[in-house]
Amino acid sequence: MDNVPFKGITREDNEMLIGTISEAEVKEAVRNCDCYKSPGPDGFNFGFIKFCWDVIKRDVLSAVQSFAEGGNWPKGTNAFFITLVPKTVNPQLLNDFRPISMVGCMYKIVSKILSSRLKMVLDKVIDLRQSAFLEGRGLLDSVLVANETLEEVKRKKKEYVVFKVDYEKAYDYVSWEFIYYMLGRLGFCGKWTEWIKNCLESSSISVLVNESPTTEFKPKKGLRQGDPLTPFLFLIVAEGLAGVVR
Repeated sequence: MDNVPFKGITREDNEMLIGTISEAEVKEAVRNCDCYKSPGPDGFNFGFIKFCWDVIKRDVLSAVQSFAEGGNWPKGTNAFFITLVPKTVNPQLLNDFRPISMVGCMYKIVSKILSSRLKMVLDKVIDLRQSAFLEGRGLLDSVLVANETLEEVKRKKKEYVVFKVDYEKAYDYVSWEFIYYMLGRLGFCGKWTEWIKNCLESSSISVLVNESPTTEFKPKKGLRQGDPLTPFLFLIVAEGLAGVVR
C-alpha cells in the first residue's frame, strides 16, 4: 500500500495531540463517564471516582501524567474482563453472544482523553464517504446515497455493479502492526503512535466464566469493544481499504 495516496495531518495537529494533559481534560473525561457502568478488575466504577474526586484527584492526575511522560501503566491498570452479552432472548451458540470488554477506570480516563483529541483531527484524513463514528457525519447519509444511486441507474437503465461487504468480527481481526502503519501514513507523529501502542500492547485479559475470571493472558491483535479509542482506531484501519478502493 506504499503507493496508495492518503491525506495527512499537520504539525500543529500533532502538537495538539501530544500536548500536556490538563486537569480540566481529566476532569471532563471523568464527568462524561457513566457512574453505574460495570467495574473492571480493580472493582471501582466512576460513581466512586466522582464521589471521592477531591480526595483522589491528585493520584489520578499523577497516574495520567505518568502515562503521558513515559507511556507506562502501573501493573493491573490496563487489565480488563471480557464478558458475553446475549444478542437473542434464548442464546444457544457462541455466535449468539457479543463479547464486551469491562475496562478499568484509570485506563478509560486516558482512553477518553486520547479519543477526544483524536476525533478533532480525523475529519481531515478520513474519506468523506466514510460516515460512521465522526461528528458532523450521519450514518444514514450513506444509506440515502446508495438508495438514490440505485434509483437513478434503474430509471436510466444503466449497467451497474453493487458491491456489498460486511466486516466479519471487525474489531477482533485488526492487526496492531497495520494500525501503526496507517498512523504513519496519515502523518501522526512517533510519540502519538507510541501512546497508542502502549494502550494496545500493555493490556491483559481475563474472561468471565460463570462470573469468575479465568487466568490472565495477553492479546496479540484486535480492538476492544467498550474501549473509547476503538471506533476511531477502526476508522484509521478502514481508511486503508478506502484508499485501495479509490
